[in-house]
Amino acid sequence: TVPHQNRYLSSQLQPSTIGSSGTMSLSPRHRWCAKWILFCFTRGDENFEGLDESKVNAFIRKPKIFDKFKAFFNGEGPGALFVHYQPKDLEESEPFVKEWKGDRKPELSVSYGDTTPIKSRCCYFLRKDKVDSSISNDASLYYQEMCEPLETLRQQMTTLYRPLFAASDEWGHATEQQKADFMEATDKWIQTLTSAVESLKDGLELRRVSGD
Repeated sequence: TVPHQNRYLSSQLQPSTIGSSGTMSLSPRHRWCAKWILFCFTRGDENFEGLDESKVNAFIRKPKIFDKFKAFFNGEGPGALFVHYQPKDLEESEPFVKEWKGDRKPELSVSYGDTTPIKSRCCYFLRKDKVDSSISNDASLYYQEMCEPLETLRQQMTTLYRPLFAASDEWGHATEQQKADFMEATDKWIQTLTSAVESLKDGLELRRVSGD
């Protein structure tokens, strides 16, 4: 999968409205964001089970989440809003738990990118200008994705930077041998990075040491 995808979305903040059922009424921009959130977490080899449009919409309608989107659209706070779908980090939810419980289920959450560790694919909205929430799509807001940082870096090196290096004629005073050495070193670094990513995906198997 492509680690970063640019999409522009838009909406200007309107006064928040309460639906007849007492829930927050989503604007066209909220619903557009919800579609991209669902797209991020329900495709490819990381198809997350149990997540659908109704659950994403219900998540955005939560008062604290709705207020964060409202402030974000209104130009308040950081210019990027991250959406995660992963188990809560132990340090955040249970600081005294020493072991990870394998049955923890992923939950939707939002952050500004500086508080929640990125454990799997996430998406974020990048604000360019104050957002008009009555418009579902314009250039005031961009959509992007991020995988695990190492995986993102590996994909960028493999699909973007290495091909650019190989096709470039702008090597200054470097000799052909120096260019070849640089490309060889780049390939080795990509191989090392790929091995590291695979190791993290597979995990480590710890065996009990025999007392004999």
